[in-house]
Amino acid sequence: FRIEIADKNDHPPKFTQERYVAEAIPEDANINALVREVKALDNDTASPVTYSIVEGNTNNAFLVETQTGKIRVNSQLDYENITSYTLKVRAFDGVYEDYALVDIKIENVNDNPPVFLPYKNNITIMEEQLVPGCIVTLKAYDP
Repeated sequence: FRIEIADKNDHPPKFTQERYVAEAIPEDANINALVREVKALDNDTASPVTYSIVEGNTNNAFLVETQTGKIRVNSQLDYENITSYTLKVRAFDGVYEDYALVDIKIENVNDNPPVFLPYKNNITIMEEQLVPGCIVTLKAYDP
């Protein structure tokens, strides 16, 4: 005769940190690139902890794997529009919950070609003519 006592879900999950800081991620990071992993501990064995993003996920830029807490890139990032995110992540065990913040900085990548300003003058150089010095000066900028 054997009696097993089941664990009651009477403890809340607790994140290992109140605030996580991810390393800067380049704006051209691949979809599904790993950004950071969060972890919540629960003294109960009765129910697993699941993770979700509840705030700060503008344009669904990130996703969190519900079972592992791994935060990944979900859509194309753009430093010129958003330079950083602060996600609020929830750990839930079916009854209790805890929250943590995740700071993510986006790193600018030189992803725009230079733009040349219009040049309206025509330059004529005769064949085999030696020209001392500079022929023309053009202006360009990096947007």
